Amino acid sequence: RILLVSVLAAHGVSWRSPGKSVAAAGSFWLHCRKPGQRLGSLLLCVVRLPGLQGRSAMIALPLPALLGCILLALIGAGNGHIPDPTVVHKAHHARRQSVVEQEIADEALRSELEVEYLARGFHCPQPAAPGSDISIVHKGFIHQVKKGVDESWVGKQIDGSIPGQPLNFTVRSQHVLRGMDYAVEGLCIGDRISVVMPPHMAFDDPMVEFEWEQQGQERPAPQGSTVRYEITVVALTKPKRRGGLAIGLAASAGMAVMIGIAWLLAKWLDHNTQVSRLKKGI
Repeated sequence: RILLVSVLAAHGVSWRSPGKSVAAAGSFWLHCRKPGQRLGSLLLCVVRLPGLQGRSAMIALPLPALLGCILLALIGAGNGHIPDPTVVHKAHHARRQSVVEQEIADEALRSELEVEYLARGFHCPQPAAPGSDISIVHKGFIHQVKKGVDESWVGKQIDGSIPGQPLNFTVRSQHVLRGMDYAVEGLCIGDRISVVMPPHMAFDDPMVEFEWEQQGQERPAPQGSTVRYEITVVALTKPKRRGGLAIGLAASAGMAVMIGIAWLLAKWLDHNTQVSRLKKGI
């Protein structure tokens, strides 16, 4: 259907018939569901490639339209076909609902932390967020032990940065204690906090497989211990954005190349047609 509509649009353009071109482009609008594809249908109403006449335009103009539709469909859908709008809407709604549920769960976990600011940085253009690369200096202490455990553990330092070697990680990468991961969100360079973490967000976290568990080493803290960390942010980079701009530039470059190929093809057809007519005239 897209190819047929493209040919009709090219026919309207080639014979300078605005009515046919607009009608065909309107049909093309209905068949292409993505914004980029619909922009292509509008261009069919106004495009006048220099030097193209008759059949050359009818052959050449559908190529960028058809290939552009396919390219944008592949980029947008990821599986080689243009998705049904109803399916897209349902999927989008499900993703939004999942994001909202995750945000609620994150906020519930964050509320279990006891965070106290010990110092604040002077300048904060970009606070730490999921995906940020952060460097911290930290110390970890036993804050509280469960009943029946030796009280001498309380106040003991069990973790800390090596002098001159800050701990580097990506926020929400699950490479550190979950309580630490959540505590550093919103911090800036120079911020220093004290955070008390419950056992299930520290060394009793069921979602984390600790290195000392894998190697059969002794636990750094007794089971059921509440821990307290002092954290200072020494370096921070904002989250990396992926995809959008690069995909847009690639799609634009691809469309430009296809239009150029179509124009060269049309010029070649025009040249052959003129040569053929001259030979017949001779």
